[in-house]
Amino acid sequence: MKKQPKIDMSEISEFDFSKSWKSPYAKLLRSGTNMVKIEPTLMKSFPNSKSVNEALRSLVREGKMKRKRLAA
Repeated sequence: MKKQPKIDMSEISEFDFSKSWKSPYAKLLRSGTNMVKIEPTLMKSFPNSKSVNEALRSLVREGKMKRKRLAA
């Protein structure tokens, strides 16, 4: 892949967003949903978020994963 030339941001007076597009995941990201990429070899075992959540919960219950609490 070619290296992009470095741009001096002080030389740019405005940005052109006329050809930009909104990500189809923007709404999910704003809602606080965590998204992860599942490798193709695992997709048959985990076809949806429910199956992923069940597997992760069972690992936590068995003590194979530690649960971290977020600061409030």
